[in-house]
Amino acid sequence: MRSTILAISLLATSATFADDHGSAFEQPGVVAATEFVPSNLQTGPNHTVSSEANSDGYQNTYTLNSKYGAFQATGLTSLKKQITEIDALAYLEAASRADVFVEALRDAGVETAGAIAKVFTSPVTTVQGIPDGIGRVFEGAKRGFGITKRMFKGKSNEGGIEPEDFREMNYLLGNSERQWAEELKTDPYTTNMKLRRTISSMSIVEFIGGLPVDIALPMGAGLAVGVLGDETEIYKQSADQLEASNRACLETLKLENNTIEKLIGADYLTPTSQTAVCNALGRLEGVAGGNELVTALAESQSFEASNFLLQVSNLMAWYQSDLNETKITSIVVSDGLPYAKTGDSVLLMLPAENLQWSEVFANRIAALSDHKGSVWVLGSPTEKTQSELKAQGWQLITTRNNEDLHALYHKAS
Repeated sequence: MRSTILAISLLATSATFADDHGSAFEQPGVVAATEFVPSNLQTGPNHTVSSEANSDGYQNTYTLNSKYGAFQATGLTSLKKQITEIDALAYLEAASRADVFVEALRDAGVETAGAIAKVFTSPVTTVQGIPDGIGRVFEGAKRGFGITKRMFKGKSNEGGIEPEDFREMNYLLGNSERQWAEELKTDPYTTNMKLRRTISSMSIVEFIGGLPVDIALPMGAGLAVGVLGDETEIYKQSADQLEASNRACLETLKLENNTIEKLIGADYLTPTSQTAVCNALGRLEGVAGGNELVTALAESQSFEASNFLLQVSNLMAWYQSDLNETKITSIVVSDGLPYAKTGDSVLLMLPAENLQWSEVFANRIAALSDHKGSVWVLGSPTEKTQSELKAQGWQLITTRNNEDLHALYHKAS
């Protein structure tokens, strides 16, 4: 009943807004990728970003083409991660053809050379971007993401992995595979199953961990860059150990036991993202609303949604710990989107490289009209978004008018 009343209220607010301002909303759709992707990411030795991307009004979903298949990435942070993983596949393919590697396999009597070769030409079985991106995060956690649990099926029905199978796979990840991921600067718990299978196959021969990395990876900064923070412990600890560490972290922060269990058992949070959640909350220690924030993350219904909310959390942590600003006193999770409060003022932080004045975003702003405050955007709001926010009394802080945010944006991209 409450959600119905809220929905009716938001629709009424939207209608009033349109009548008062006489302006149409911007519609998400196809955009030119080159307007948002830095030139150094548009092409590389192993990939090309398609010229068009699909916008949901907040982030764009990009397509990366490579000899290993087409990959999708929602948001610039995910795009950079995908590029790093494609470069890692190129390195592994070259390493698998090296004479020393082939001879070692032959001497060990391990029949994996052919299997490894097939991995590079096999269909992509990674998590695909959901059709309408993360836009619905503003519409409510319960009904916001009506996506199927395709997981790693992508556009095909072959090679699908259910959530429980993926979780079990993470707990079976070996030391050698984590070492390879660290060497390659990739996430050992990535949802890119082509990369996972390749690393697993190659690490069968124990000595491979000692092969020199003599092929330069263009995206050498790797995983620990940008608003995700530095989660280097994912290379040092197994999934079991990370779980124990994360439990201890959350207990220290005085989260409720049922909230902790939700996070640990969440379908769309990997050991890496769970560790990032704990690190972000540690930087937000003492701020009210931690249980609600973790619950929103744990109840996400896609990796795209959980990654977006995790970046929102990390932006808040960055604000709290790295900037000399009025400190956050509490975090409120309303309709699935967390926002911060500094006293009576609202702090809305969005990792949105393409923030449009959509009907959903206008509703979100209208719902917060009694508080006002500032909107921080890690990206580029459209001109209409800028003018509408200014007209309604919001302070807009972007990569264009704030040096700290500008530096963070370019570090992330």
